[in-house]
Amino acid sequence: MHSRLVRLIGCATVWAFCACGEQPTEVELQLYPCDLTSGLPTSVDLTIQSSGADGKIGEPLVKTFPIAEPEKVFEDGFATVGFTPPAGTLTADITVVWTAGSEVVQARYNLGVPALGEAMPLGKEECEPGQSTTTTPTTTDDPTVTETGATGSGSETETGTTTTTDPTETTSTSSTSSTSTGDSETTTESTTTTTTDTTTTSTTDTTMGTSGGPMEGGTCMSPGLTACDAGPGALGQLLVCQDTTWVLLPDFCQPSACENLGFTNPQAVGCFGDEQGWSCACAETPQGQCEPGQVSQCGEAIGMDGDVKVELCVDDVYYAAQCAGCIIKNGKPLCTTN
Repeated sequence: MHSRLVRLIGCATVWAFCACGEQPTEVELQLYPCDLTSGLPTSVDLTIQSSGADGKIGEPLVKTFPIAEPEKVFEDGFATVGFTPPAGTLTADITVVWTAGSEVVQARYNLGVPALGEAMPLGKEECEPGQSTTTTPTTTDDPTVTETGATGSGSETETGTTTTTDPTETTSTSSTSSTSTGDSETTTESTTTTTTDTTTTSTTDTTMGTSGGPMEGGTCMSPGLTACDAGPGALGQLLVCQDTTWVLLPDFCQPSACENLGFTNPQAVGCFGDEQGWSCACAETPQGQCEPGQVSQCGEAIGMDGDVKVELCVDDVYYAAQCAGCIIKNGKPLCTTN
């Protein structure tokens, strides 16, 4: 018997486990996986934009499904997702992104949506060639200083770099090299100054973070893939890969993403996570303060999908997010796909 993933409810953007024995209320999406050299996929990202006679209906539905048992899910060649289209849906633009390890391949479809209870095969003939490899960047808060010394050889080298940026960017680099042998010593100093005109101005909100990975205007490899530019314990902005460039996906997160987080009057304030997994972040209206001694942390299981509540304290303001999974990275929580 085929193993279904979960049901996708289009009318209210709600995710829930499917129930057996119900009357047909959904279209069965049959997802045939793209060929991956790493083996069967371990997760799939699904984006669906429904359209009717007058154009697009609502916001795109976006969800990542971790696949814990690929052999079971794909035992008959495909995975199944139940999709309840919004009223008036005639066609749908669908992007399916398959992931196995660091390998990512996507497929795009533009199809008519059949009647409820019928199957809608999404075959691998639409899979795009190529793959992307993602590595986790290493960041540090301190300037980089390199010192190399050799005891007993009488040789020492120090290098320092100072950079100042304003409407005209000036970079000065100075280095001093000192070499001594026996009773003689030679000292050489040099300074190089480079001035570059620039018209680019960058402003960063103090509550927003960066993962060091995806960033607006940066290069991406999988069109249609979404990512958050935050990182562990930070808030960020949601990005989508268009062609080969990360661009902002504004106003995507809505208060409906906050319903399980315990807020009385919630607002969506951004995203939380990175390129490997993300969720919409929420806050009270008006924004509430963190309790004394409260820190950002992975919390308890919530929702019907076994998701995890993640609590964030950013600039003493309390936020929360519902993630598929949560890990601690560099002492701070981070959303994951499982």
